[in-house]
Amino acid sequence: MITTLHIDNTRRTEKAAPGTASGAARWKELAAASDSMKHAVSLGKKYAASPLPLGLIGDVSAHRQIFAECIHTGGPRAQGPLIMVNLPQISAGDAGRHLLGSSDVCAPHTGLIEMANNGTMVLKNVQNACPAVQDILLDVLAHNQIIPTGGYQPVQVNVRFVSIFDKPLDETKIRGDLLRRLCTLSIDLPLLGERKEDLPILFHAALSNLYDRELRISHCRKASDLLRLYSWPGNTSELEAVAGRVATALNNGAKITPYTVQNILIQAIGEEQLYRELVLRHPCRSEKKPELEALRAAVEDIKYYLGYNNAAVAKRLGISRSTLWRALREEEE
Repeated sequence: MITTLHIDNTRRTEKAAPGTASGAARWKELAAASDSMKHAVSLGKKYAASPLPLGLIGDVSAHRQIFAECIHTGGPRAQGPLIMVNLPQISAGDAGRHLLGSSDVCAPHTGLIEMANNGTMVLKNVQNACPAVQDILLDVLAHNQIIPTGGYQPVQVNVRFVSIFDKPLDETKIRGDLLRRLCTLSIDLPLLGERKEDLPILFHAALSNLYDRELRISHCRKASDLLRLYSWPGNTSELEAVAGRVATALNNGAKITPYTVQNILIQAIGEEQLYRELVLRHPCRSEKKPELEALRAAVEDIKYYLGYNNAAVAKRLGISRSTLWRALREEEE
């Protein structure tokens, strides 16, 4: 799979299959237990069969490239080339040579668009592409043909374009007519915080790359619930960083029990960050005189997720232990 802008300086007489999809992701490799991801995958499978341009809109670490690979491998072009291009790497002066190729008799070569013929071209960071690149893409989308640099004879191309955009999409950086064409079809990829049911699966996959022994985080109920409690503002990048911290602690010889896994995960995510999530869940924490029922619910969650005893809970809530004791006593009565 081609992921760089390396150009072979010899024009092929026998067309090989550059950028083949060997090793590209498939639908079964995507974690899709959450409703939001199930919806995205359902649209992806439907749109994979279409030749129309597709826009994938999601956070920078929302597995957008993997999703794009699945679009290719799950459609009729799966046996064709899969070319991925990071468009900001192409300067205005090199746009024609890289994308369209060259018919120069001294140094002929095939451009990236022609290399993707009968396959899929994944465009990354389109909104940061220079105007010359955007102009070329618009022309190809409009006419399904290219004219190599230095040449006059048009070459017909049949390329399915899949474009990756940041969420929120900044429409001021891209030509409106190009954006409309590239997003003829579009899929909004959910943020990690919207995929609660997928979190244990994704965390296990990230941890497996760093920790040799088998550890099913789903078998540790409180640890799994911690993953679902946290909102993951850093998306999959933060998830992978937390998995790295957990793997480091486990590789240092920590005994594997549900209790130790929970505590390692608390430290890996950050006790303060988790406590802030609980404060958001229980607004009564900010009230001077919270209702006892609301206070008891907050206490139960703090003890459950963070493993606090009553003294630690009282200190966190800023109340006396006697006040906490009375609240819990009333609950028992």
